[in-house]
Amino acid sequence: MEKYILVAAVLIMALASAIVPNVMRNRYQNKFLELFKQGEFDQLDELLNKPVVKYLFMPFNLEYIRLNIALIKDNGEAIDKQIDLLTSMKMTEKQKEDVYLTAFNSYVTLGNNDRAKKMYECAMTLKNKNLTKSADMTYDIFVNKGYKYLDELEKNLDNCSKDYKVFNCYLVSLMYENKNDKNKADYYRE
Repeated sequence: MEKYILVAAVLIMALASAIVPNVMRNRYQNKFLELFKQGEFDQLDELLNKPVVKYLFMPFNLEYIRLNIALIKDNGEAIDKQIDLLTSMKMTEKQKEDVYLTAFNSYVTLGNNDRAKKMYECAMTLKNKNLTKSADMTYDIFVNKGYKYLDELEKNLDNCSKDYKVFNCYLVSLMYENKNDKNKADYYRE
């Protein structure tokens, strides 16, 4: 009889050790989302520093949340710090895609060409060829002020959805601007 009680106690403990962390993780994820939506970034940062949160979540995930906070706050110094930290971590391919492309796009937007180039080089190592092509196009248009994708985008304008057509017209206008063809740049911008 004692043997059955011991087996039952071990089973209960095993189930609890599997279920309790998941329940707590879900609870904290909801709290993260709530604070993020409300713009309570200082409270969110305090929560991320709690020992129980550090136990429940992988360091990458916590630092990625901090990166998003820095991006929302448009804090260049914090963005640099988080990107440097994240790129020094061991990452899965999906995590690399997220970090490299988020960093690359934010540096292009901020006009930080040195860091954009570094993240572009990282993005070019990704296995997803659609993402590398997109990064190459962005780098060519916004950093190099080039127009090597002009013919391709212009030919495909009729074959894309309305939303993509608007965006692609914008890109085509930028490339014509880069090519110093103001008339065509204005035409596609309209």
